Amino acid sequence: MNFPLIGNERTKRNVLLMLSAKKIPHAIIIEGETGLGKKTLARYLGKAFLCADDNTPCGACKSCHLVDIGSHPDCMTVEPDGVNVKVDQIRYIRTQAHLAPMMCDGRVFIVDSADSMNDNAQNAFLKVLEEPPQKLLFILLCKNASTLLPTIRSRCVCLSLSPVSIADEGAKKVAELLENKDLDYISLLAAADGNIGKAVSMASENTVTFSQIASEVLLQATQGNKFKILEILQQFDKKREAIPTLIAELLNAVSKEMQKKAVKEYSSFTYEKLNLIYERLMEVEKATLVNPSTKLIFCNIADIFTSC
Repeated sequence: MNFPLIGNERTKRNVLLMLSAKKIPHAIIIEGETGLGKKTLARYLGKAFLCADDNTPCGACKSCHLVDIGSHPDCMTVEPDGVNVKVDQIRYIRTQAHLAPMMCDGRVFIVDSADSMNDNAQNAFLKVLEEPPQKLLFILLCKNASTLLPTIRSRCVCLSLSPVSIADEGAKKVAELLENKDLDYISLLAAADGNIGKAVSMASENTVTFSQIASEVLLQATQGNKFKILEILQQFDKKREAIPTLIAELLNAVSKEMQKKAVKEYSSFTYEKLNLIYERLMEVEKATLVNPSTKLIFCNIADIFTSC
């Protein structure tokens, strides 16, 4: 089966090298923010470890299917009991680790939110890592591996996940997960900082997208609030690739206001001001092609909406 995550080329390369060499380490840390695919990667590794196919993971056998639906007798996931993963849960893992597999040749233990373990729980976990039984795979999921004890980190291979590029590939993945043709996937992914899981969650919660951001800019423009506009735009400071979409949405919002004026509906702007804003935004859109700084772009946009 194909690697389940997009982007993260270094992690993808390292995982595929493990699989091709048939040398999956006994302990792996997967670090990254919520929504980046830690659980997806953990399941993929769990399937690879337990699958008997020559080209593991096949993704089609009974073992792979059971891991996918969370019902494999040899793949256990431990989640926080309340706020933390507690020491008793880790002791239970240690007991289970010494039992024979029920279906496959090995066993997999996935610890979600491993960084929520206190020192007692981590020290209890360290005991099984120091002298692991044969054919076991431990996978620790956390936001930042540095929160785990150095003695645990030294016994694990660490895989890091990062946000994806706000481009066609990332947008296609969001589209695939949501199956909603009415959404602007590039805008949604940009608003989620390239975090696919977060983008999907935002869409489900009807969280702000570029069209709403443009509406907020217009609202602040009616109050002449240049600093508030700058604050709104600042969220795109490190998302240079999303700025053309942002400007296009601003142009679209201004165009809609012009249409209101044309049919004599209420608008807070005069037609002349809207026309001037539109023309100057077009100039900024062209200027982005010569790659000015994002801060300069933001200042220009704020000036346009508050001084025209």
